Amino acid sequence: MVILRNVVPCIIAGCFSLVGTIVALGGMAKLNDFCNAAANAPYYYSYYYSSQSYYPSALRSLSVKECSDMLSYFWWGITFGVVLSTVALIVALLGKAAHGTWNSTLQAFCAVCVSISMWNANALYPSHYYLGYGSSRDPFQVLIETLRVEAYIVFGGLVAQSIGLFALIIALGFASSYNINSVTSIPVTNEMANISPNSAAVDSAAVDS
Repeated sequence: MVILRNVVPCIIAGCFSLVGTIVALGGMAKLNDFCNAAANAPYYYSYYYSSQSYYPSALRSLSVKECSDMLSYFWWGITFGVVLSTVALIVALLGKAAHGTWNSTLQAFCAVCVSISMWNANALYPSHYYLGYGSSRDPFQVLIETLRVEAYIVFGGLVAQSIGLFALIIALGFASSYNINSVTSIPVTNEMANISPNSAAVDSAAVDS
């Protein structure tokens, strides 16, 4: 399978976005698991606390469904990013991006996904932990303050996802412009090169007669 040069930036951007999305997926899974464990059990057996420490009260008051609902927008953005990055890679590898068939549609979806990713990254911005952003009793704020490392991982993954999607929008635009501006050259054969203007004039006169 031949991969055209104008499609290579699309593949690189799609891979970068996909890697960032997978990183965010791992961190978000850890946050969701901790919230579910707090809703199901009174104790937290892990390296974060001693075995006798309780979960934060703001999390113990939640149910498993409330944990999922609290993080649903993050899951939506991450899932959207995984599907979109995978589709973009498939389209690029199949050569569809070189012909501009899917480019406008993919660019529109990338723009939507970027806005979701940037909103989610802003909600996890590290300075919010130290500036007292939100209420200390807010379950989401308590969750990201309790698991700061995982929150940092999700934040970094979402930033990488956003950068990759921005690059993918630009790469798809370049692929479309390359396809429009490319000129197909007609190869000149030896027979065509040997045709003289006089012989062409004789042939046209014979046709007219």
